[in-house]
Amino acid sequence: MTELRAELLLEFMSDAVVSLDEQLVVLEVNDRACLLYRKAKAQLLGRSLKDLFPEIEATGVVSQLHAARTGRLPQRLEIFIPSLFSWHGVLAVPVPEG
Repeated sequence: MTELRAELLLEFMSDAVVSLDEQLVVLEVNDRACLLYRKAKAQLLGRSLKDLFPEIEATGVVSQLHAARTGRLPQRLEIFIPSLFSWHGVLAVPVPEG
């Protein structure tokens, strides 16, 4: 029952939410994130951010996200994804599972 509530909350949030594992593989996304990344949920789930947007490694995003995970404290990041030609404000919140 709690998982169902979490899924409903995720879907009705106005912010884009993306859950990643320690390898930056997409575990879950809401509809707002699909709009932001301009991809269907099926295209995002199970894929690494580095595979979805290969150019992000050159922007330093990958190292910033890994630093947020290892620092174990939430961090606000500004991320530019060249292929989408857009900036994103990100709150990276590390959890024990990744």
